[in-house]
Amino acid sequence: MTDLLFEIGTEELPSWYPAQASADLESLLTQALESAGIGHGEMTTFSTPRRLALLVRDLADSSERRSEKRRGPPVSAAFDAEGKHTRAALGFAAANGVPVEALTVEDSGRGEYLYATVETGGEATRDLLPALLSRLVAAVPAPRKMRWGTVEEPFVRPVARLLALYGTEVLTFSAAGQTAGRSTRGHRFLSSGELQLNSPAEYLQVLEDASVSARPDERRELTRTAVATAAAERGLVMEEDDELLDEVTGLVEYPFPILGTFADHYLELPEEVLTTVLITHQRFFPLRRPDGSLAPAFIGVSNNRVTDEAVVRKGYEQVLDGRLYDARFFW
Repeated sequence: MTDLLFEIGTEELPSWYPAQASADLESLLTQALESAGIGHGEMTTFSTPRRLALLVRDLADSSERRSEKRRGPPVSAAFDAEGKHTRAALGFAAANGVPVEALTVEDSGRGEYLYATVETGGEATRDLLPALLSRLVAAVPAPRKMRWGTVEEPFVRPVARLLALYGTEVLTFSAAGQTAGRSTRGHRFLSSGELQLNSPAEYLQVLEDASVSARPDERRELTRTAVATAAAERGLVMEEDDELLDEVTGLVEYPFPILGTFADHYLELPEEVLTTVLITHQRFFPLRRPDGSLAPAFIGVSNNRVTDEAVVRKGYEQVLDGRLYDARFFW
């Protein structure tokens, strides 16, 4: 039994897409393995804004051997007046890879037909997977796909790389303009170059060392904890918002919270206006004082650890000030 690691590396995906695509990938691969008769163990999905990945444990070394009975032409068309096999019977036997003498006559309930018993399965899993994974890339659904360069096969965003490891062996195939290999990439800003993998077991640790949290649930909790901690350091409390947390999780490969402020006079606006600007327009976490009142502060989650946070903070505050100025004017 052997583990399989498959990763589709992409340009930045829409924040809502990785969760949906991961579920679709798992379902599609499960169906494909079942259809191919390949047994397997636990299947785990990983995703970030720049990758969709699957880890399948304990794949069987070969597909299951199965006996399949296939119906052919009716007896009336399978034998001539002398009782010899017709071209229809000979063609049916050849199409199913069995000698014509092995065909049997059975009553289907709607008359007598020729039947062929075909033995299938037994193929090496490593030989079946390349074509299966290539089809999987094309099958991943999306409301709208795009094409890029000279690549004919569409995907939701340009595909930058493919990784396919069956144990320590690379499964070589091409899809979406890329040829599968054993390399992935880390964080766009905090890691450089390709990261070579020797086996599927290395995947999570290699990415962690390259500043990427590949498990969405862990990255979500990491984001929530980081924002809550940054707020608590100022004696404030983050406003819990599950939809915002999900969206931010889909926007970063590793969260870096940055606390900013806005002018006190904007607190004259209704809370609904302020929180709409912060959450919906800027994807910032509103902060509250211990008494529950809204504080003139927020936390934005960056996808980059910068040397001088003041630069990012100033940018956040300038954009937010313009938004709040407009909100106050229209209110």
